Amino acid sequence: MSLIKNLSLKYLAAKDESKDTRKIFVLGSGRSGTHLLGYVLDSHHLINATIEKPKIFTMATTIALNKEKKERLLPNLVRKYKIEHAKVAPKHYVDKSHSNIWISEELSSIFPNAKFIGIQREPYSVVASMLKHEGVLRWQKNWSDFPIPNEFLGITTENVSEYESMAPEERAALRWCSHAKKMDELKLSLGNRLMVINYESLVKNPEPCLVNIAKFLELHSPFPPYKMKIESLEKWKHQLSDTQIENIDNVVEKYYYSN
Repeated sequence: MSLIKNLSLKYLAAKDESKDTRKIFVLGSGRSGTHLLGYVLDSHHLINATIEKPKIFTMATTIALNKEKKERLLPNLVRKYKIEHAKVAPKHYVDKSHSNIWISEELSSIFPNAKFIGIQREPYSVVASMLKHEGVLRWQKNWSDFPIPNEFLGITTENVSEYESMAPEERAALRWCSHAKKMDELKLSLGNRLMVINYESLVKNPEPCLVNIAKFLELHSPFPPYKMKIESLEKWKHQLSDTQIENIDNVVEKYYYSN
């Protein structure tokens, strides 16, 4: 990168904190529709998105899995966000690294004009998708490599013994619970800087969702039509057994609705 371009990026990074060119963070659990939301946002001509860009996604996920690394990695992540935003300014900059749900309060303080869009999906669909994704399952399989308690995986000092004997769908359901509870907390802590949308509503009836997103982001032009895959809503019915569904129900009832 030339010296002039490098200096320009640094200048823009220092000037990017305004509602005219803001940072937008997509939040959710793995397999909850964050990819879809990222691509939808990127379709607007005033927005440019990074979607699980390797260096960014790795840092965000490492922090989520191991809080001991936050002090070292968060400044690097913030620096990366400033540079990525500077590259696309005056457009708004979106990052789709769903594990940022665990550092949203920090990001909201660092970037006071940033906005956050969360997406939530029914647990059956999320778990069924997790079970088909080896990269997602790897974190569950290697859970003992990370500090306990672990919010990202839903492991506490109280349930760690139970976690050891959990079936894969139960571990995935526990992760859904921990992320759903965190989203509930963020509705309070982030207030009107957070918008939470429902995956099923977005897919079934996208137009009003897109209108609401544009209003939330203070965009002065609408999103273009976006073709949704309606068949994604029913896939889990053909992928989960009755036993798996019962196991998911039990975990969600115990760790989300009863807490």
